[in-house]
Amino acid sequence: VVEMWRGSVARGEPNEMTFPLRAADGTFRRFLTRFAPLKDHEGRVVRWFGTSTDVEAEWVARETAERERASAEAARRRVAFLSEASALLSSSLDYETTIARMVSLAVPTLADWAAYNVLTDEGEIRTVAIHHVNPAMEALAAEITTRYPMRVSEEAGAARVLRTGEPELIPEIPDAVLEAMAQDAEHLRLMRSIGFRSLVSVPLVA
Repeated sequence: VVEMWRGSVARGEPNEMTFPLRAADGTFRRFLTRFAPLKDHEGRVVRWFGTSTDVEAEWVARETAERERASAEAARRRVAFLSEASALLSSSLDYETTIARMVSLAVPTLADWAAYNVLTDEGEIRTVAIHHVNPAMEALAAEITTRYPMRVSEEAGAARVLRTGEPELIPEIPDAVLEAMAQDAEHLRLMRSIGFRSLVSVPLVA
């Protein structure tokens, strides 16, 4: 604020800015401050005029409207996703083709990446489909899955969900989780390079 004011004074130009001011009760409200120079006939600034207007209510109304629009758009995307998912499920009798399309549909509507894993009759975890918004990262994820198949005994992620039949939400994945899942140092390095941030795993029961 001070730098903007000094710049306007140096240039002799009007300006405006919005910033919070603290009231007597300690709360902050946003004010729109405008200032302009009064110049003489030679263009020299002889006086400055300024106003400050409380615009907190306008800002709150604007932020509320933006949140409501975002919520409505999210709801619209969810409905569209469910509609497309229903169409996909009835479009093909080929199991793996349908699953691959479903996984692709989930990105980026629901997440940056998605995968579908199954527990085979032999008790092993097989990744049927995987998709990422970034093709390079998708290739990396596929490489990790091939080189380091998930172990049923893992205590987090798809392995745990397949073993217990219970959904799992990890809002923020700590590095300790990756360390626990890593099968060796290279595996840990590759997982870190993907940049996992959060995880939702849910079981599909026939």
